[in-house]
Amino acid sequence: MNTFVQKAIANAKGVAEADFVADGSYGVEIGMETSLSLQPEESAALNAAITPAIGLYTEYASDNEEVATVDANGNVTAVGEGTATVTATVYGKTATCAVTVGDYAIGVEDFTAVQVDFTTLDGSAEIVCDTFTVGGKTGEFFKWSSTAYQPFLKICGDRYAALKAYCATKGYNALKVTAFPVLTDNMLVLGGGDEAVTAANKVWYKLNQWTTSVISVEDFAGVYLWSQSTGTTEVYFTVEPCMEYLQYFENLNASAPYSLSIAADKGEYTKGNQFVYTLSGNAYRPTATMNAAGIAKIKEFAERNGYNTLRVFNTALNDNAAFGYLNDDPALYNTDGTAGWGMDKTIAISDLAGLAFWITAIDSPVTVDIVMEFSYVKTPVVSASDFENPFTDRPFALNYIGSKGDYTAKNQFVYSFGGSSYQPTAKLSAEGIAKIKAFAEANGYNTLRCFVYTAAADDFSTFGYFNESLTGYNTNGAENTWHIDKSVAISELTAFSFWTSKQNESVSVEFVLEFLTK
Repeated sequence: MNTFVQKAIANAKGVAEADFVADGSYGVEIGMETSLSLQPEESAALNAAITPAIGLYTEYASDNEEVATVDANGNVTAVGEGTATVTATVYGKTATCAVTVGDYAIGVEDFTAVQVDFTTLDGSAEIVCDTFTVGGKTGEFFKWSSTAYQPFLKICGDRYAALKAYCATKGYNALKVTAFPVLTDNMLVLGGGDEAVTAANKVWYKLNQWTTSVISVEDFAGVYLWSQSTGTTEVYFTVEPCMEYLQYFENLNASAPYSLSIAADKGEYTKGNQFVYTLSGNAYRPTATMNAAGIAKIKEFAERNGYNTLRVFNTALNDNAAFGYLNDDPALYNTDGTAGWGMDKTIAISDLAGLAFWITAIDSPVTVDIVMEFSYVKTPVVSASDFENPFTDRPFALNYIGSKGDYTAKNQFVYSFGGSSYQPTAKLSAEGIAKIKAFAEANGYNTLRCFVYTAAADDFSTFGYFNESLTGYNTNGAENTWHIDKSVAISELTAFSFWTSKQNESVSVEFVLEFLTK
């Protein structure tokens, strides 16, 4: 844009001649996020702040729309895993935001080995990531070897900034470091900056022992592993972002002390939505109660990550540890819908007002691992009651499953359907059609796809009646054919049925209703 046009537009917005910089262009500054970490289908607003704020037009663009797109208002939507750069431009001035889609995977490239004076170690340190069996565990670990005097291994600078941005997006507040020193008698994990250590977590990692500690990701600009070996260092370890809730638990009964810590071994509960703690005590029913700040953190984490349900259970599924106070009354809901204390409980995040762990054993030593598991439980767009039977002599069974296998996204709804009569058929009611259209409009979808989920699916389970002429559109656009995979534009959807083509034979299949934007 030339100087004359720039000035004309700026003057029209009230910018004085004196406000232009020497080269004749208007001095614009853009302030916005420099990095975002999202999951597929997640969105975030860049919130670009233009100085001075005179309503100048901002143009946004993504260099990789297969990973992330951006609209005219700076709203970024994650599409697929990978990285993209989103650029905001105002009057020739630009600002960029690095977008990462998918979980942040800490890799060998994130670490730098340094001397005790923080100068880089050359040739005396090695770090690899592979599958190892060590200390009674088999898994994917980092292995750090060094011959330097008390070496440090650090994640700092841009690497830590990217990790910190990911944690901020996901709602994590800590890094969990689990390590097994083999040749090193003592090791510490510390927080600091790019060239300095400022705080230690006070947990020693002992020789030939798996030890876990956490360090705040928010309070520092880097994290260090410090081997106090004066000879050869060999350490196996993992580093993973986590939500550290320990600080939010309180003991409201001083006569019943307990110990609550992050579990060193998560066992099978290793997913990002699962947090495992070890609770132990030997007094009269020791109880760890989460305070209001902890409840707020749970709700914040759930909102950031799209969860609406919290399940709490002990891994042994025995009555040594129970849970309660998940609502305003001293009770909560079990997974079977009953109220009370129990070893396996589930509650809607919106209903969560309190949380306590306790040990039911009386005056006897007990240690138990407890899992806090977040999930998204979907309310169906159409329920089984929205389907009608147009043939009373052809009964069928229809149930809403929710999520299953690979089909867990918010736009995917899994059902089971079966029968044993002559070609049982379930027809969606007019109210059900209206619900589908309302959901699609509210969430920006324009296409409905229906397909058989069952791995052994064949032509005995098919779908059709997507329009008034009792035909359906296949995913390839062909008409007049029933099939195991069909798509239709929401605007053309006037009827919908699914059926099994088997005659007087028992059949049961699972299928998915998937909403899409095409």
